[in-house]
Amino acid sequence: MSPLDCGPRSGGRGIGAALYEAGLGHARGLGARAVETVVLAANADGLRFAEGRGFVERERYVLDGERDAWVDLRLAGHAS
Repeated sequence: MSPLDCGPRSGGRGIGAALYEAGLGHARGLGARAVETVVLAANADGLRFAEGRGFVERERYVLDGERDAWVDLRLAGHAS
């Protein structure tokens, strides 16, 4: 799935949740055994969104040559 950013004006209207549910349904339909996402550590709303849907943090890192930290998350209950 491509990056998902609905923008600040769409917050709280269910747009991100609807897109997420559609993407998750599609992944399940394809037989996905794992569902992961990556969120900028500074993106508190994005982390809250993912964690609220059952994602758990697996790793935090900074890419070579960058300053921003990223957070890898995996949907709980899926194989490693």
